[in-house]
Amino acid sequence: MRISDLTEIFSVLMKGINITITVLIASAILSYLVAFIAGFGRLSNNIFIRKFTGFYVEVFRGTSLIVQLFWFYYALPGLFDIHLASDFWAAVIAIAMNYGAYMSEIVRGSILSVAKGQREAATALNMSRFQRMRLVILPQAVRMMLPEFGNYLIQMLKATSLVSLVGLTDILYHGDIFRSTHLSLAPTVYILILVFYFILALPLIWLTRWAEKQSSKGVASE
Repeated sequence: MRISDLTEIFSVLMKGINITITVLIASAILSYLVAFIAGFGRLSNNIFIRKFTGFYVEVFRGTSLIVQLFWFYYALPGLFDIHLASDFWAAVIAIAMNYGAYMSEIVRGSILSVAKGQREAATALNMSRFQRMRLVILPQAVRMMLPEFGNYLIQMLKATSLVSLVGLTDILYHGDIFRSTHLSLAPTVYILILVFYFILALPLIWLTRWAEKQSSKGVASE
């Protein structure tokens, strides 16, 4: 293995790092938003909202992310003539909807895990339901959500490697193109791709550990 080969592969993979990071950031922001909306929807007093969000969660948790990605990219335009703004947004929405479904259960479970005494104390203080949620329940629940949210952020980073299937020029896309014309360097290409993803994951791993420390400080209990 020559240093010149490593340098060439590195420079090729760097062409896709912008897409990988951009898809990750957009997917993470949208998926957390979806998670809270669906999580609160699952706790709604309105049976139609509960059923609708429950249906969404089960569909997106019960089907493959690759299938969902192809569905947003190919099926929506073909079946319903619904065209998303770009390939980028088709990929982002697919990842966000998939991981948002998983994380909505974290939101729901964390809210329900807040000690019953906290709710009773807030009610005794004559707080409205919105005040109880905003001032008492949600701050405690969010601390319980942090470690799992961090873990899913790492999972989303790994999921970004699928966007090359719909033509986005991420790290894996450029690696595959280079490998197709340099077959003898295929093992080196994929080793460097692994290294790239691991380096990108390191800050997220440290963030997750920080979140675990924050959550380990505990929440108020009965």
